[in-house]
Amino acid sequence: SALPIGFSHAGVSIDGWLGGLHRNARGELLLVTAIPNSIGSKKTRKWHRLIRPWVNHLVACACELPLSTALVASDETLMLEPLDKASAVTTLNHLLTAWLHGMQEPLPVAVKTAFAWLGQPA
Repeated sequence: SALPIGFSHAGVSIDGWLGGLHRNARGELLLVTAIPNSIGSKKTRKWHRLIRPWVNHLVACACELPLSTALVASDETLMLEPLDKASAVTTLNHLLTAWLHGMQEPLPVAVKTAFAWLGQPA
């Protein structure tokens, strides 16, 4: 089934429907997201493939839909547990603020390059 979602921060609105939801007998929600390629191991994780499902999960939790998200790839399955609303709202607000800043000028690096840099040993 699908449920409506809506969130606003700093003049940015996110509105839509979150589909593909499953509900168990206790009323808990599960979203299963198929990722058509591998996501790599912990050391070689392909984070760019997880961004969209993570944002969907974050928005749902910020909208008081405490769901679990299963990310099913060809090589591994990851579970995102429900986040409390306050944590989800805070994280989403930071993300939207960063997005707004990024829309004001060219971004300094591409997504894959940024994750490669973050993955380097300190």
